[in-house]
Amino acid sequence: MLVQGALTPGLAQAGCQAPTPSLDWSASHSRWDEVDAQGQRLLRETGTLQARGLALAMSCGEGWQLAAAFARESGTRAYTGQSSQGQPIRTHSDIDSNTLQASVLRRLSPVWQIGVQADWSELHRELASVGAVQGYAEVHRHAAMAVGVQAEPRAFGDLRWQGSLWLGAGPSGSVAVRLPNADPARLSTGSQRYVDAGFGLLSPLRPQGWQGRIGFAWRTARIDAGPTTTLWRGPMPVGSAKQPEQRLRDAALQAGLAYRF
Repeated sequence: MLVQGALTPGLAQAGCQAPTPSLDWSASHSRWDEVDAQGQRLLRETGTLQARGLALAMSCGEGWQLAAAFARESGTRAYTGQSSQGQPIRTHSDIDSNTLQASVLRRLSPVWQIGVQADWSELHRELASVGAVQGYAEVHRHAAMAVGVQAEPRAFGDLRWQGSLWLGAGPSGSVAVRLPNADPARLSTGSQRYVDAGFGLLSPLRPQGWQGRIGFAWRTARIDAGPTTTLWRGPMPVGSAKQPEQRLRDAALQAGLAYRF
């Protein structure tokens, strides 16, 4: 109560409404490909990932909207690739990732908003051992910015629909990797580009103030290959490694609840 009492006058003075919190759940079909410099596929991972998220959105002033979101995603993907000796491998990888997003949108018309979005992601990927081939763990970290458009909720029978499209890009990221026969290393990736699209249907729920949402989201991304890095074991170099080009694609079904104060 003390926090709410302190924040409410400040929000009112800034012309802002009370934030609208929402809880989201999604299940996505995830595909991860790595390719060499000639575009030949080195490996493919596919599987279902589940995500849980929390978001806050707030309208301010004349047509401005601020939003922030956090999501945690986890699951398993089947791995098809090859060993460093060129032998085919079938195993799996365990995925656990966190994503933070913040956006600012400005209303252009009764239907459309335009905005910018910043996001940061950390993905933990652990490849399981199979036979004589030892697995390893890696942590990918990336930051990016996007510009996009979003449709204000519009009537669709007894429901309302909402859609969005974001085009993003980011600088090189990092991959912290723990290989079986070398000291922990940090590789660099190249720059990234991505497209995010979403569509949802909104419905009021009881008790008053609650709103339900079901939707579909699609994302495709490409992260360029990084430079070659020397691997060490103690004072001795034991080889080299580089992060190949990554091509990512996710298609998700979403469900969520929001409450408007």
